[in-house]
Amino acid sequence: MDEYQIKLLPKNKKIVSLYNSLGVHLIFKINSGVIYTNQTGGHACCQSFEEGVLLPFNSEYVHKESIIEKELSSITNNNIFLSPEIADKIDKIFMKYSVTKCAKVDRIKLKESMEAWVHVIISENKECEFYNFYDGKGILTWNNSD
Repeated sequence: MDEYQIKLLPKNKKIVSLYNSLGVHLIFKINSGVIYTNQTGGHACCQSFEEGVLLPFNSEYVHKESIIEKELSSITNNNIFLSPEIADKIDKIFMKYSVTKCAKVDRIKLKESMEAWVHVIISENKECEFYNFYDGKGILTWNNSD
């Protein structure tokens, strides 16, 4: 993130860049005083940000790459918005892994979702690794492809 982009963010919040993070993360959208940023949208290099709390959202790793991240990247590559068909594919990926079964793509936010930045709705699921966040909204994010 350059100085100009940092100036666009709220001044009274802590900022964490996820540019070089490994795997998939879920940002729960709640007032936390912390804003997470990531480069998104493939070659469009959008600079997305959201306030919340961060939870790693991974299953297994193969050669230092999250399997979920690899699957999500393959179907969202260079998309600057998501179609209902891509959202359906993402939901199928979520159902494959216990850690992501509680998430569904937020269909209302498809035009705001893109590669490495997918708006989701969190529902109760006993297999998830967090509690009392149900019926909330979040963003699933990972390393941008560019």
